[in-house]
Amino acid sequence: MGAGDNYIEAESVSDWYLRNLAIYSNIITPIDAKDKYVILIFGQGRIPILKHLLQNNDDFEVVEVNSVLK
Repeated sequence: MGAGDNYIEAESVSDWYLRNLAIYSNIITPIDAKDKYVILIFGQGRIPILKHLLQNNDDFEVVEVNSVLK
């Protein structure tokens, strides 16, 4: 992850995580309490973090899309 003055790997991971937090904020900000469903389509690398953040927000219930689209 780095040592001394060089922490490029740690900085890269923190930038990636910060981007996920920004995406999460952009997801939850425009949602209205009347909205029944919000469908998210993201790449495989983002889904675990976004899912974790949403599952830990009491205002949301995360469900798989195939349970909604019958």
